[in-house]
Amino acid sequence: QQEIAVHTELAPDLPPVFVVRNQFQQVFFNITLNAMEAIRKKGTITIQTAHTPTGIEIIFEDSGPGIPVGQQERIFEPFMSTKEQGTGLGLSVSYSIVEAHGGKLDLTNPLGEGARFRIFLPPYHPPIFAP
Repeated sequence: QQEIAVHTELAPDLPPVFVVRNQFQQVFFNITLNAMEAIRKKGTITIQTAHTPTGIEIIFEDSGPGIPVGQQERIFEPFMSTKEQGTGLGLSVSYSIVEAHGGKLDLTNPLGEGARFRIFLPPYHPPIFAP
């Protein structure tokens, strides 16, 4: 209904990461829903993955108006919302989930149109048991 195109650019060589599936589904849902609400009508959401020397990155980028400069420093705080109907918990909860998994969630394009969020996760290293 909103005419939003979703593009994916997924790297084929990602190492395994350890996450709680339903928690990361919530993170992806929160970021995507925010992007859809920001775009309102006609736009794009691009989701990219990349293998870095220290882990993986997942990038969500939208073609919305971006986050106002005065609100960028507070977007991960509980109850902070740029929307009239928002609870201000989506990004705060997402930030906590990513941090609890040893990762990082940040806004990587504070200036310019659209919002670009980056999730970094370290690779999974299984425990080594000595015989």
